[in-house]
Amino acid sequence: NGTYYIVMEYVEGKTLKQLLKKRGSLTLSEAIDIMLQLTDGMAHAHDSYIIHRDLKPENILYDKKLDKVLIGDLGIAHFNQSNKTVSEDQMGSFDYHAPEQKKNGTKVYGTYTDIYSLGLIINESFTGEIPCGTNYKKVCDVYPPFSFLDDIISTMLIQNPSLRENNINVIINKIN
Repeated sequence: NGTYYIVMEYVEGKTLKQLLKKRGSLTLSEAIDIMLQLTDGMAHAHDSYIIHRDLKPENILYDKKLDKVLIGDLGIAHFNQSNKTVSEDQMGSFDYHAPEQKKNGTKVYGTYTDIYSLGLIINESFTGEIPCGTNYKKVCDVYPPFSFLDDIISTMLIQNPSLRENNINVIINKIN
């Protein structure tokens, strides 16, 4: 009848938000593993012309059986190949929104929008804190040998979307 909906498999486990809330931050090996899985997952989405627009720890599911994370809740995702995308203002979680999503009356978003949110999540996974402002807790404060990630994260968190990296594969190459 023209009604669209999303069906997802049931995942036995916790969200990344629940894991972070319980422990504050992840272990180094967990944070690295999750970062690599998330960047690969977002590369697959972006290569399939999908912009999530609501990437946040609550939408990242840890599947205990498979020992992997899954990106869920594509309810407000933009599918470039479709005219079924809702593009209303202020959708999704404000804490993990990119700056361009927080402006009233703007409908500007792209792969760079997901990259911003992913930068917040990666930093939070290592430090236990969501970056805010310029003087936030960085990876080097917790894991000095991984300070190179701070430069990558800072490029992901550039406020101006036209200056922010828009290709997740570039981020993956820098991490590797």
